[in-house]
Amino acid sequence: MESFRFDEAAAAADEALVLSRASRHAIGCAQSEVTARMIAYRRATPLRADLGWIDALAELNVAALEALTCTTEASFAFRAGDVELARDLALRAQRTWAAVGERAGGLLLVSALAIACTPGGCSPDEAAALGRRALECSTPGVGVQALGLLAPWLDAGALDAARVAALAAQVPLQHWHLRIDILSVDEALSRLRHAHARIRCSAP
Repeated sequence: MESFRFDEAAAAADEALVLSRASRHAIGCAQSEVTARMIAYRRATPLRADLGWIDALAELNVAALEALTCTTEASFAFRAGDVELARDLALRAQRTWAAVGERAGGLLLVSALAIACTPGGCSPDEAAALGRRALECSTPGVGVQALGLLAPWLDAGALDAARVAALAAQVPLQHWHLRIDILSVDEALSRLRHAHARIRCSAP
């Protein structure tokens, strides 16, 4: 999935679901279904947030899966224009990621999404702190998505165009048009250019 090989990823998720059901492995079933929803989002399948699925998954008491699910369902709500629901789910994911000490970028992303869906956004200090984390993020695709979500609240002077370009280059150019966790690279750069005209990231 992270390599944008969605057909292979979907087939693997389907196989894992069959095996998990056969062995009555509830967490394995949940992980397979969570992955399938993530793939559907990245394929731009027009689905809506499934609150019942989140509640059912929460009963397994696996925090990382709950956080992943809330992130994906928040993304579906964001795409559907339901920003209030997207914010609520992003905040739930934020609390869950924080509780498990997530370090790979999930917490950064949902924090940025919650701000993007909040009327008035956030304070300059909060935007600056998250912006610094985004610029330093080594997980491919995460930093540039976070910057795109935060774009209206970031100080243009703190945005190093070369560093933004380096973050975008973490993702192969041929995949820039495809959704990642929330945004595609193209969408993130477009939001940055709209908010800060001097940012002119292009293909390396």
